[in-house]
Amino acid sequence: MAITHDIYDSGLLGLADGSIDWDDASDVAAVLLDDSYSPDLSAHSTYGDLSGEIDDADYSPQAVTGRAITLNGGSVDYTSDDVVFGSDVSIGARYIVFVQGDPSNLSSGDPLISVQDFGEMVSSTNAEYRVNMDGYWFRLSVSE
Repeated sequence: MAITHDIYDSGLLGLADGSIDWDDASDVAAVLLDDSYSPDLSAHSTYGDLSGEIDDADYSPQAVTGRAITLNGGSVDYTSDDVVFGSDVSIGARYIVFVQGDPSNLSSGDPLISVQDFGEMVSSTNAEYRVNMDGYWFRLSVSE
């Protein structure tokens, strides 16, 4: 299972021009999508472009807490706390997507930041559903 984390083109532009501010007081939401979603990093730019969001009573988008930006040599790491979607839930997902917006009131125009592909559907049954941040969610670096 190959886990990948990619930044949407519009998310990269938003991080670069400051319209998306990962570590400020604005909300960042994490949403879960099933395997019917097909990420298009160049065409998808807003929450309204997403499909396959989990439709289950145990699921709701979650706030991404503890966000930070850290200089790591010649790179910049984007981190946060792990994202927990519940401690006793039965849900499954293939993707987690970060959206700049209020998790309790996402709108179709809220900008997408990045998407992580778990490589397969990952489920919990009456258990915690946690997406671990392993070192960093994504890293920006200069390549020559």
